[in-house]
Amino acid sequence: MDFVTVQPRNSDQVSLFQKQESSMPLFVRTIDDATVLVNQASSPGTGWTTVASVQAAVDKARTDNRPLYVRPGIYDTQQVVVTAGTGGGNKCSIYATPGSVTFRLQSGSFAQNLFFVSGISDVRFSGLIFDGNNVAFTGINAESALVRFENSQRFLIEQCEFVRSVRVGSLVRNGSVGTIQNSQFSLCSFAVWSIDSLVNVSKNRIFNCQNNGVAIWRTNIENDGSLVEGNNISNIQSGSGTGANGNGITVFKAVGVRSIGNFISDCAYSSVRYFGGGSLVVANNYCWNSREVAIFIESPGTGSGRADTIGGSITGNIIAECADGIKVVNLAQGGDGIARRVTITGNQVAQVRKRQINDPGYVPTISNAVGIQVEGACVVSSNIVEGAEGVGIVAGTNLATEDLNVTGNLVTFSPIGIGYSNAGGAGQVMITGNQVRGATNGSVVPVTLVGAGPFQRVGTSEFGNVPDQQVGNLLVGHNRTY
Repeated sequence: MDFVTVQPRNSDQVSLFQKQESSMPLFVRTIDDATVLVNQASSPGTGWTTVASVQAAVDKARTDNRPLYVRPGIYDTQQVVVTAGTGGGNKCSIYATPGSVTFRLQSGSFAQNLFFVSGISDVRFSGLIFDGNNVAFTGINAESALVRFENSQRFLIEQCEFVRSVRVGSLVRNGSVGTIQNSQFSLCSFAVWSIDSLVNVSKNRIFNCQNNGVAIWRTNIENDGSLVEGNNISNIQSGSGTGANGNGITVFKAVGVRSIGNFISDCAYSSVRYFGGGSLVVANNYCWNSREVAIFIESPGTGSGRADTIGGSITGNIIAECADGIKVVNLAQGGDGIARRVTITGNQVAQVRKRQINDPGYVPTISNAVGIQVEGACVVSSNIVEGAEGVGIVAGTNLATEDLNVTGNLVTFSPIGIGYSNAGGAGQVMITGNQVRGATNGSVVPVTLVGAGPFQRVGTSEFGNVPDQQVGNLLVGHNRTY
């Protein structure tokens, strides 16, 4: 995956205290139940001793089995490591008054991370600012982050800020388990990236990131169970690719990941995007201004790279202004994987536009502007689709059509209300009890996808106001169209 260096758009995106320079000596003292760290020109007084670095202060607090309280200021540092070989192998807790303390990566640092935690559990960071200073990490790769956890259990990040990382804000790897909450991420490549770990990412603000907001990934398709809930995610760009980057929430090969109650806006590709895994829950999110598909469940790839997505629920989401609304696609046609067995219920999809996307390698360059599109073993029920410029609901894509049920939806003001595939060999489709208004090119009609799009009506048959009947692979009836 490609990344790019992130630069602040203007100086007011960096806090005033981040603009200051800090080269003052460091002093520590044990007071009551904590070790206290301060940087100032001279000793604060009796009982204070000098330490050579932030690393030394962290080590002392851990060795003494005390939390480290950091007094306000900017603390320039190279990589700080929290491992079994440092600080007596003890737990680590670092806290400050929120917004008052910045750990800033020194220019010219030879470090892969700002803080690196490995094999230590019950780590807590509270009230801290982690500033990457747009410094290029040494040996720069996907493992570089402002705060990186490896095999760390029950960690907690709260009320922290992550800013100006040319790679990841917080990277969680190799069986780590923890919570990231009530924090802020900006000017990073990825904000949060979990790989083969279990995380609860909740109530954070994530904005102005170059590639992805929250990424939950697995090396192989396996149970994950992470929760991404109640976050405000906005302005996520794409440094490269045709969908791997540019997403508010992205999930790859992870089973049982829940994306619930997030506000997501202005994403270069999708608000929520799942590539393989399944048993997913995407519920009660507000998705606004997705340049491509707002909620995209797909299974791209072939051979060992194939990532099927089996099972899920997409419910209660509100989507507005997008190139396509909700898609559950790929059914082993053309060498892709399989995405199937998903219920799409109670969603609202509006203002689905034909948008131009000219990214290298992306097709089609003009979106199909479909409100909801499904292909395999899906139930589409009780949704409202309004103003889709292509088709309101599409049941089946040519031969990628199997066991589809479209019932009880309201579709208004789309050229084609509900389209289905009647291609020879297409599977069974049931379209009943829907209400379609203002469809100028057919209310309930067969459609086909020509090339990459758009969907086109097939023939002149109209099944909008007919009693129950079986026509080829279609069972249709009791739809009200006008």
